[in-house]
Amino acid sequence: MTSTRRSATIAGVLFFVGTAAGVLSVVGAADSPGYLRELAAHGTQVVVGALFQCVMAVAYVGVAVALYPVLRTHSPTAAAVFLGFRIAAGVLNLVGVVILMLLLDLSNQFVDAGAPASSHFQTLGGLLRSARDLMNHVAMIWALSLGDVMYYWVLYQARLVARWLSSWGFGGLALTMSASFLVLCRLIEVVAPTYLALNAVLVLQQVVLAIWLVARGLNASTEALPPR
Repeated sequence: MTSTRRSATIAGVLFFVGTAAGVLSVVGAADSPGYLRELAAHGTQVVVGALFQCVMAVAYVGVAVALYPVLRTHSPTAAAVFLGFRIAAGVLNLVGVVILMLLLDLSNQFVDAGAPASSHFQTLGGLLRSARDLMNHVAMIWALSLGDVMYYWVLYQARLVARWLSSWGFGGLALTMSASFLVLCRLIEVVAPTYLALNAVLVLQQVVLAIWLVARGLNASTEALPPR
């Protein structure tokens, strides 16, 4: 197996690991109306979700690390930007984990205090939930998407995969960033059909791309571009 083929396979596998971890990281209690009670009642689920979110962060950074040697032969600058933004997205993802754990701690304190109907717990909890949504669904998504613009640009220019697949990625990124912008402006909720529909295009594209990387790899026969 050539180094290019190995890099593509590792990247594809890591994408599936990250996607599975992302699904398993969902903590429904954090998004429920009674989250201050629910989080304490499902503490183990919260911790497990946080651990899987950490796995997701590492896997998504790992995709960029695996592909960096291949991408830099075509555009060192784009490869570095892609890797840098992926690392930034990983860090932001971990900040989201910290916020989730703070919510769990707040919930435990709320229950221990006798679940008062009106107190600073509700105010602080609302701020933490908003911060978590903005971190996970705006800041992290934008960092991930801006890096992926460089990724798809190299794939497209160097024809490392079929151009229709790279073009699909650009379209998906535009919709995903639009969804995050709407969340930022409070025009839609994170757990809403509109948000999910806008993100579905990129999710499907990335699944197809990951399958392509594992099954077919990257087109190593293309000539490297001049450094830029």
